[in-house]
Amino acid sequence: MEIYDLIQRMSIGHIIVTYELLEDGVLPSFKGSTFRGLMGHALRETACPSCAEGGNSECLYGKGCMYKQIFESPNLQGGFAPHPFVMRCNDYRTEWKAGDRISFELITISFLNDMTPELCQCFEKMGQIGLGASRLAAKLKKVEAYNDEQITSSIYIDGNIECKKIPAKQLELEERNEVIIEFITPARITHQGRLQKTLTYSIIMKSITSRVNQIASHYYPELYVNIRAEQDVVANKVYDFLQAASIERYSNRKSQKMRLDGLIGLQKYEGTRETYHLLKFAELIHIGKSTSMGFGKIKIWK
Repeated sequence: MEIYDLIQRMSIGHIIVTYELLEDGVLPSFKGSTFRGLMGHALRETACPSCAEGGNSECLYGKGCMYKQIFESPNLQGGFAPHPFVMRCNDYRTEWKAGDRISFELITISFLNDMTPELCQCFEKMGQIGLGASRLAAKLKKVEAYNDEQITSSIYIDGNIECKKIPAKQLELEERNEVIIEFITPARITHQGRLQKTLTYSIIMKSITSRVNQIASHYYPELYVNIRAEQDVVANKVYDFLQAASIERYSNRKSQKMRLDGLIGLQKYEGTRETYHLLKFAELIHIGKSTSMGFGKIKIWK
């Protein structure tokens, strides 16, 4: 199967989750890590009591545990599989007032699209636990499906589930021979084991292909065939305005602050016609490492 056919058949959803804050407070400017950590915390409590207890408690659900399927699913190489979601929050405000509305986006992959009731229960719990280090109380107001840069349907409104399945996005995988790639959040791309400080088109393509392979092998095994990035993928670099960027986050697992480095900015390439569909797909699934908390978000400009 060609990679074009593979990504056309992968079921990818896109939802927007909106809360109303119930009190004043402060949240970090980059909120992807905050929401991802909170989602994991809430899911442990709503989906698996034994996981919520922690310690040496044996999971009651085994391989069927929703929390472990999403956050701790092993892969064939012995590590963890890529998370079946990408978290985004495009609002960088830090000062918030009671009554303000705050949203995050979730790109949902594979089985996650069929778990609307469980996800909505998790989202409700997130608001009850509270957002950020100060645990700002919030109420879940709505969950909406998003496609082609517009809201397409309601999933959840004020306590009522309107739709039990997240609709798959319709991907328009056209061809463009000239593109501008905007790296919106830090892209943490590794090559030969090293975090890259500059990017070539070949490295970008290998990173995207690797991510598609990882997602397909774990979540779409019936479709998966190992697709290798062409060694001679070449596009003419017209300009390169990338710069280093860092985001600091607190790791609950390691109980310490961590600095995550990456690249933001713009690159323009010519000669992208045969690989344009991969760039457009990467707009959805992001690129590089730490994608589940929003790193590696790109936008392709025509």
